[in-house]
Amino acid sequence: MPTENTLSIIKPDATKRNLTGLINAKFEKAGLQIIAQKRLILSKKIGKNPMEIAEAIVGYQNKEEELFSVSATKPGFVNFNISINYYLDIMNSILEEGANFGKPGKHEKSANVEFVSSNPTGPLTAGHGRNTILGDMVSSILSWHGYNVTREYYYNNAGKQMRMLGESSYAKYAKKIGKDVTPPENGYVGEYLDDIADEIITKFGKDLDSNSEHFRAFTEEKIFDSIKNTLKSLRIEFDLFSQEQKFYDNGGIDNVLKKLDELSLTYKKDGATWFKTSGLGKEEDKVLVKSTGEPT
Repeated sequence: MPTENTLSIIKPDATKRNLTGLINAKFEKAGLQIIAQKRLILSKKIGKNPMEIAEAIVGYQNKEEELFSVSATKPGFVNFNISINYYLDIMNSILEEGANFGKPGKHEKSANVEFVSSNPTGPLTAGHGRNTILGDMVSSILSWHGYNVTREYYYNNAGKQMRMLGESSYAKYAKKIGKDVTPPENGYVGEYLDDIADEIITKFGKDLDSNSEHFRAFTEEKIFDSIKNTLKSLRIEFDLFSQEQKFYDNGGIDNVLKKLDELSLTYKKDGATWFKTSGLGKEEDKVLVKSTGEPT
């Protein structure tokens, strides 16, 4: 049968009143066996009784008398009593410094924390909540420790996902104005698109064709407004919202691909452009540009 161990900690005021022996006696009377006390173990090793050892320890010079005092009590306990003035000084510091209490000084280091970064194809869900809170918490911790923190929301508003969003939005719009349009395969079907389709009709009328940019741009705008409202309700703010589309427009993606090619870190295979990440410590290479010409 396994033995159950219990740790007993006797409070300082009990040792000051010499009640330790009485407390231990009550444990033993209740059928409990005291199997380990550091003072008793040390006593056997050096051949002195516990009280002598405790008094010898207390006899050492205390260089922090303003912080705490040391005393010995029977049957051999060493007690450290924190000065009331120390507690009062700490409390005064807390009241004076408020939220800055214990805060390290500012330094020149910067940190960029990119989190949430959900693409504007639908509202934020409970599934996004964990990393949303975690990212904000990491940002706050870094800020508290003196880092110059940038909170960044990076999202993909280019490529296949956004084309699919535009087609899905048009399908909802077409249905509302009485057109027989088949929704795109694996498209977006949420009720939020019904609401946006109503807004498109109100704002732009019923004569839009499927190529109208409103179905992508306006839908993206309304979804991102919803995302921002959700973040605001969580009291989470960002310093920077980065759109992937801007890196297409300003040539940033082409510049990176060119630089990697100059460093011989890319190659062509199956019509796609691959990044030689296996040569940089990764298990396998990664596709940089799909065979369709779309960067990953």
